[in-house]
Amino acid sequence: MAANNYAPSALIVGFGAIGGFYGSLLARQGWNVDALCRGNASVIREFGMQIQSPSAGSWNFHPRHVFTSIPASGEYDFLLLTVKVLDHLDRAALIRPAVGARTAIVLIENGLYIEDPIVSAFPENAVISALAFVCVTQPEPGIVEHQAYGRLVLGDYPGGIGPGPRTLQKAFQAGGIECSITSNIIKARWGKCVWNSSFNPISVLAGGRDTRQIMNNPELRQLVIEVMQEILLLAAADGNELDERIIERNLTDTDHMPPYATSMLNDYQHRRPMEVDAILGTLIRFARAQNLSVPRLETLYKLMLSINETMLTPIIARVSGSGKS
Repeated sequence: MAANNYAPSALIVGFGAIGGFYGSLLARQGWNVDALCRGNASVIREFGMQIQSPSAGSWNFHPRHVFTSIPASGEYDFLLLTVKVLDHLDRAALIRPAVGARTAIVLIENGLYIEDPIVSAFPENAVISALAFVCVTQPEPGIVEHQAYGRLVLGDYPGGIGPGPRTLQKAFQAGGIECSITSNIIKARWGKCVWNSSFNPISVLAGGRDTRQIMNNPELRQLVIEVMQEILLLAAADGNELDERIIERNLTDTDHMPPYATSMLNDYQHRRPMEVDAILGTLIRFARAQNLSVPRLETLYKLMLSINETMLTPIIARVSGSGKS
């Protein structure tokens, strides 16, 4: 970050599809990239991460170091947090040993105001909020399939543009990814909610449908539009009014992209906890606090909470120690 020949260092915490894809792009620009892995650590150590992309080609990414527990270094320039935002996971506690005085914390995660716990835990560190508009999956350990898009939007939280977002923008753009920076990342997150908080729950509740199947069903397509309209209502009440044309842009983009299983659907199909609170819960709490009627979002939220309980029960049992060993 300081000298022209200086290679920035980054730790990827959550080395799945998102972390593997964007981490590999930084490594291709000469960055020193380490990875915190869990279930796929042995595969990554031996074979690396194979990135397969119809638009960008294929390449193999070997992190400089592969960790199975968070390293207590504090020497990283950037820490990219790409884990799921789940109620049972204390993200601040997870990353604390690796955060040093100069470490900028980058959140490439879903949800609104998810940055607040990180800012509270690390008040002296820069917190960069990042939105990934990408279709990418990890069908098996060590394999990342990039299906479409990849655009990033970055900004300091809660606002402004400092050196961190500019450094990342330069690296990602050099790697062939469209990357923009904004001084109002909260409004940008509201904009992403328009797609995330409609397609994600509907994909699960409609019987496991991908984006193409949703768009080809007139009733589901109309439901998507109505949910999006409720999100625009909430965004305006939060002082982040969005152009109504964002709905049509989202529909057009979804029509043009390949069939895609949303992150919630992918988690549901693999019996993993879903980001119900991050993607829907914050919206519902805000609506209730403002006494705003969003009946479609309320219905999606209540149904998804019920479904998610079946995913969370085994984890809660392990954490509480109530399960048999």
